Amino acid sequence: MKKIILMAFVAMTWVACQNESANNDSANNATTEAPTPNNNDPQGTAITPRTPVQSGLTADLTRDFWVYEFYIDPQNRKNNRNYRGKWFNLKEDGTFESGQWQETTGSGSWLLLKDEENRDLLRLDNVNDAEDAEFIVQINADGDAASWVGTKTYGQAGVMLKAINLMTEPTKQQFGVE
Repeated sequence: MKKIILMAFVAMTWVACQNESANNDSANNATTEAPTPNNNDPQGTAITPRTPVQSGLTADLTRDFWVYEFYIDPQNRKNNRNYRGKWFNLKEDGTFESGQWQETTGSGSWLLLKDEENRDLLRLDNVNDAEDAEFIVQINADGDAASWVGTKTYGQAGVMLKAINLMTEPTKQQFGVE
């Protein structure tokens, strides 16, 4: 039964990607699936949200807040501490809010995809294009911790982080940060 659900999910994701690609091609003759981020412009747009296909992964991702506990960027080590406490609240309607500690700093839309190796990808399209991200996602069996690995799509290849699931926005006090 799980294989049938997975195959249906993959098929619907493929169809959705094909429809998005066709819409993008007709609107602006673009042939790339993901927009290229403009890191010089703090403004931007996010794609129209779509309700994700229901699955165990979707249920886990839309439960409460996903918070960066550990962040490793081998290309820019100063980011390793700067991203601690960053959070995402993914909603069932395909939208999200994001922030750090108890401050909301962004919003946008999210979707789940599969890569060539059939790994789960989480694409976060923030209204601030500099905050767009895509990660290979693996969640533990309890659904309370996950590893997210950056992809090349938005220049985050090599970035690795551990995200934990919390019921509320994180506080510096919870993490021992002053």
